[in-house]
Amino acid sequence: MKAFLAKRYFILILSLLLIITLVVAYTFIATEKSSKKTETSVKKAADKSSKKTETSVKKAADKSSKKTETQKDSKPPLTEKYQMLLESKPGHIKRNKEIFIIDSDGSNRTKLADGFSSRLSYDGKRIAFISDRTGKNEVWIMDRKGGNHKQVTMFPEGWEAWLGRLKWSHDDTKIAVGGWHIRDRAEPGGRHIAVWIAEADGSRLSQIEPSEQSVFRLHEDFDWTADGRITVVDSSGRLVISDNDGSNSQRIVDSPQVREFAYSRDGSKIAFSHDGNTEKGIYMGAFDGIRISNLVEIRGMSPGPGGAHATQLLWSPDGQRVLFQWTSEWHEFEPHEIIVADAKSGSVQYTISNPNWAEQPVPSRDWTRISFTTLFNPDLNPATTRRYAWTANIDGSNQKQLTTIPEDVVSDWY
Repeated sequence: MKAFLAKRYFILILSLLLIITLVVAYTFIATEKSSKKTETSVKKAADKSSKKTETSVKKAADKSSKKTETQKDSKPPLTEKYQMLLESKPGHIKRNKEIFIIDSDGSNRTKLADGFSSRLSYDGKRIAFISDRTGKNEVWIMDRKGGNHKQVTMFPEGWEAWLGRLKWSHDDTKIAVGGWHIRDRAEPGGRHIAVWIAEADGSRLSQIEPSEQSVFRLHEDFDWTADGRITVVDSSGRLVISDNDGSNSQRIVDSPQVREFAYSRDGSKIAFSHDGNTEKGIYMGAFDGIRISNLVEIRGMSPGPGGAHATQLLWSPDGQRVLFQWTSEWHEFEPHEIIVADAKSGSVQYTISNPNWAEQPVPSRDWTRISFTTLFNPDLNPATTRRYAWTANIDGSNQKQLTTIPEDVVSDWY
């Protein structure tokens, strides 16, 4: 009996050992399999993450490369080239003048044409200018590189015309030019001040005829509205707006002695210098095509006893700032400065000055740079006066002389 029990215990123990061995083996195999599965999962995840990272990096690199190529290949704004139209010897109207293109560092001076009052169209493709190549002043157009000259005005035979400043309409289809002409030298008081409107394709020329209600005080005082009408200053100093042929005229500022004015690019604002007996200063306001409202005076512009003088008013493209040439005492030898003011508050942002004065301002099209002329006149003698072209940042910093040739003047920026 004992032998039988011993045998059974022995068999039971062997069975338990076998079971334990099988369990241990199974556990080992399962662990090994799980380990391999985990390694595979980790490797797959790592590979997937690596591929995803590589793809993202590649996409970012491709995007950056495409962006760089796009920036490189796209045409930059005109003012990033920092080239300018420059006129040489722009003094008296009968003196010979030449139009050049020049880099802002004074290099690459290239002649485009003989003429003056050169202005680049708003789209930057054409240049309007005045030339006497036919024997009398006429308005001409050329492309921005100086080619394809075309005459766009043709004044009547026998007229003598003296033309001054010209301005493109905002859509580049018309050109307004101010001046005066003599129809007949035998005619008493035969000099007539006028503004002419020329179609840019040369198809039509209209003259805004002076009348009792609208006699131009100065041929420099005119500007285009946003809808293509023309505004002038009449003999009493009032602003008169009319159609291109002078019809449908109406006064839009009922106050005397407006010296100069300018509309913002979108036509919603106006700035003007006011030299009246009781209201002297520079004002800005909203313009709705009929009336002016919400006037703001530029602060700190105190006129001297002889009267202040603000000229060449210009608006920034966004209509937020106004720039003008200023002297507190109107006299030929009083110092001139250039003022940049905030249109909303009327506060002065920048004053651009130079030991030899700063006048005839022309801002770049993005209003980051500005050109101006200095006046070298050591003995206050007009016969020995010399003007030189300079450039600077719009805040007046980084002033540099553009050329060393007397009477060079920048007329516009590319």
